[in-house]
Amino acid sequence: MECTVRWSGEGMSFLAETGSNHLVTMDGAPEGGGRNLAPRPMEVVLVGTGGCSAYDVVVILKKSGQDVTGCEVKLTAERADRTELFHARLFNGNAQLGLGMNF
Repeated sequence: MECTVRWSGEGMSFLAETGSNHLVTMDGAPEGGGRNLAPRPMEVVLVGTGGCSAYDVVVILKKSGQDVTGCEVKLTAERADRTELFHARLFNGNAQLGLGMNF
């Protein structure tokens, strides 16, 4: 996998281009110089964690022949002190699944 992240040149807005040629926009909070136009970069990290978890659960259940009708993953995290370069704690994650029923 690969990804290139570029600063837009305005505020704290960034554009990421993935190896699969998709674009992801990120922006900061107004108090940090952003314009609140997109998710924060650390929120995107959390989104990726939840997306990978949900993807794996659905793939495994479908491969085992289950009738999956829904999957929801809720995550909670705490950002570390700003003096640390990169660190976040994932407090909990849980998944709700629908097997043979509608959500």
